[in-house]
Amino acid sequence: MTDTGQLLRDYAERGSEEAFRELVTRYIDLVYSVALRRLGGNTHLAEDIVQTVFTDLARKARSLRGEPMLGGWLHRHTCFVSSTFMRGERRRQERERQAIDMNMLLHSVDSPWDEIAPVLDEAVDELDEADRRAVLLRFFEQRDLRAVGAALGTNEDAAQKRVGRAVEKLRGLLAKRGVTLSVAALATILGSQAVLGAPAGLSAQVSNAALTSAAADVGFTALVLKLTTPAKVSIALSVVAVALLVRPWGMRQYLAKTRDATRPAPNGSSSTQGASAALPAGALNPAASKSTGAVVSPPSTDSAVLRLSIVAADSGQPVPNVPIDYGWAAERKLKANREGV
Repeated sequence: MTDTGQLLRDYAERGSEEAFRELVTRYIDLVYSVALRRLGGNTHLAEDIVQTVFTDLARKARSLRGEPMLGGWLHRHTCFVSSTFMRGERRRQERERQAIDMNMLLHSVDSPWDEIAPVLDEAVDELDEADRRAVLLRFFEQRDLRAVGAALGTNEDAAQKRVGRAVEKLRGLLAKRGVTLSVAALATILGSQAVLGAPAGLSAQVSNAALTSAAADVGFTALVLKLTTPAKVSIALSVVAVALLVRPWGMRQYLAKTRDATRPAPNGSSSTQGASAALPAGALNPAASKSTGAVVSPPSTDSAVLRLSIVAADSGQPVPNVPIDYGWAAERKLKANREGV
């Protein structure tokens, strides 16, 4: 009978299928028996374990060529594969149990979701920054614990503890609002109800509307930039600069004219006459101003006489012999003399 080591070398070095089949025939009973005991007598699962063990043997044949006792390696590997499978099976069963409990909780008459929904977001907002991030990442963004840990700058185990503490604090905040339930029940409800599917087609509708609005804003901005060319900006700045330079000069001219108009006339004439020259047309005779306009002639350099020319408002032609009531001016001057002004 060919040595086991030689069969393994023939398969590893030359790819001999006959050698590998012989190895399987020699050791399949050993592997099956170990798997059957480890899996509690489940024959179907034992067959799956046997398949996995010999598949691993085929992949690792080159590294096992110097193995002095192939049976020992197959025994250890069958135990390892069986244990790994059982752990995964227990986790699967636990998830199924939690799913059943969640469905019973959500579909029971006394489901607390109707009480949680109105106050959930308010309670989440009251959490501190770290706890709120953990809850949002785990239940609202529906990330697994590894992704939560990466986002929080820690590992998976630390993220699980952080999420557990955050859920515990959230449970306390909900209890203050009259919602009493366990941490496990709250975590189950958050995992299934915190985020629900949006209506079909809403995503495309929102995307189209947002992109259209953004494109319109960008187009308006581009139009403004296009119209506001550098040449036009230079012209506008030049106009503003000229206005700032001219305005003080114009103000000085206006103040000079105002001082000249209010300066007392020569030969002892009172300021009343100067002020009268600045009165608008028709101020001396309101009745006449309705049909005529009064043009005040400036005094000559050698006389303090105030000359008035009355012109028609419609034709602009002089109107002779128009009576003017200047009694109020004389009365005002007399009163001023009496008071010593």
